[in-house]
Amino acid sequence: DLFVPIENRFVSIVDFKVFNRWGNLIFETNDPEIQWNGVSNEGKEVAPGTYYFTCKIFENTTEMANEERDLLTGNLQLFR
Repeated sequence: DLFVPIENRFVSIVDFKVFNRWGNLIFETNDPEIQWNGVSNEGKEVAPGTYYFTCKIFENTTEMANEERDLLTGNLQLFR
């Protein structure tokens, strides 16, 4: 399974980051499709558990390209 956005219309890039319980960055991407599969940036499967995420959303607008629109934060529960 993948963690993906429900809808990402007009989104040009994201700054999506996943942190473990100690605040260490384990995954990040700029791809609006995110598609996180529970693997760290180093290519290792992370342990099942709760992870914290932040996601800055940038949209293409008529006035300015890649304008920051929103900051989402929350928790992800990873099951294996």
